[in-house]
Amino acid sequence: YILVNPQRRDWFKAGTLLRLALPMIILAVPYLLWNYSVSGSFQQISGMVKDLWGQNQTGGIISILINYVQILQATIQPVNFNFIPTSLRLILIIVLLGVLIGLAKPQKFYKMLNTDKRLLLLIGYSLLLSAYYLISYGTNIRYWHLSVVILSLQILFVCLIKLVCDNLAAGRLKNVGMAALAGYILIGNLAQIPYQSVWLQKNNYHFIAPIYYMDEAAVWIKDNIPADARVGVWDAGYVGYFSERQVVNLDGLINGKTLYDYLKNDSRGVWGYILDQNINYISNYYFGEPKFPDWMNDHLELIHTVGRQSVYRNGETTFVDWYVWKVKP
Repeated sequence: YILVNPQRRDWFKAGTLLRLALPMIILAVPYLLWNYSVSGSFQQISGMVKDLWGQNQTGGIISILINYVQILQATIQPVNFNFIPTSLRLILIIVLLGVLIGLAKPQKFYKMLNTDKRLLLLIGYSLLLSAYYLISYGTNIRYWHLSVVILSLQILFVCLIKLVCDNLAAGRLKNVGMAALAGYILIGNLAQIPYQSVWLQKNNYHFIAPIYYMDEAAVWIKDNIPADARVGVWDAGYVGYFSERQVVNLDGLINGKTLYDYLKNDSRGVWGYILDQNINYISNYYFGEPKFPDWMNDHLELIHTVGRQSVYRNGETTFVDWYVWKVKP
């Protein structure tokens, strides 16, 4: 209703809010109750597992700063700053946003926000959500908690660019200004080509490991592991389909409450789940040497590796490989 009628002023009245809220409540309550009946929480299991991931990672002020730098960086795409240190990136991004607001003219920017409430409401909601997660998780806050903030600020960036274009078109230096703005956008997009096709594919784990190894791992499992065996895999989608074996996902996102309870309450974590659920093999890729709890080494027998490949990740040279272990009781 608000998106379709941004100029209306009656959306904040109680009757209108009630009409807006009722369909959402009717749709959401059964889902929330189902979550509660399964896990004892209104939050879905996958969200609870990701919260545990965040708690198990090293936090701190720098961690929060990096998250917000990534958000601001996403806001001003297409320019990419991944090669610049975090602190310098933050300064450059704030300066660039300040320049854009100046070129858009603050009075016109404020008028735009005041005239069309949609953007203001969206930004307010995203900041409220961000504050909630920051209070709830503190230094354990992670980027997936802030996706709404990223989307809101990217929409804001588009609006700023539109205002800048309007002002440049009406000014004396419109040709120079428009050419500079067009050059900024063009260069930024051209810079994405080597970033996406070269740097990202050599450094981002989504490209480094699964793309090269999933097919070979799935084929080997299909050809060499008994048909009735249970195989545990963290990145299980591709392997689960093409190996034609009973694959158990080990990241906890689709395992129901059982694995979540191991992750939260059992000191053995996922390894206890593997042993107690009679999983016969485990498989996945690792950067560098795989590391397990010392006591778990006695239960694992390495039976296959796809083959190491040298990679550059997180600022250092390492290697990646995909492994298959037999689990011994």
